[in-house]
Amino acid sequence: MPYLSPKPSLSEKTLYAGQQKLVSHISKLPNMQVRLGKLQRHGNHFVQKRVDVLFALDLAKAAWKNEIDAAVLFAGDSDFIPAIEEANQCGVKTVLYYYQPSFNRDLLECVTDSYEITPELFAQFTRKNTHSSPPQPRDMREPLGSKLKQAEGMRPAWNSWGE
Repeated sequence: MPYLSPKPSLSEKTLYAGQQKLVSHISKLPNMQVRLGKLQRHGNHFVQKRVDVLFALDLAKAAWKNEIDAAVLFAGDSDFIPAIEEANQCGVKTVLYYYQPSFNRDLLECVTDSYEITPELFAQFTRKNTHSSPPQPRDMREPLGSKLKQAEGMRPAWNSWGE
């Protein structure tokens, strides 16, 4: 989650609320797991800690235990590559959603499928919603098209969101 200063500005509050809403919606989806780390101050900026290791451990353990057939990843860090490769070796389909300016291109070579997070995709989470319930899983899976439709009948996928 974004950092909030002791007296947050309106833009900080808005950014935080938007990301909190997105994470909340994702965490309420079936078979979804959200991993949030800890912000640590380094000089004048903050660095997120622990999420990469939590994610890698969760993915590897689920793959080794044959608990999943597919993993949908929202990531950009090359530190995830060993866990993704391990999951692939265990027969897990790995699908990456990435944000163009901040991801390592090597991730594209180790996942089964990949999709760029575009403003249109992100808008699904930021539109005003008159319903109190989160979007249905199909809304999240739609960009995958027929590839996920082919996967119907598989055991539930394990999913993660890394900040």
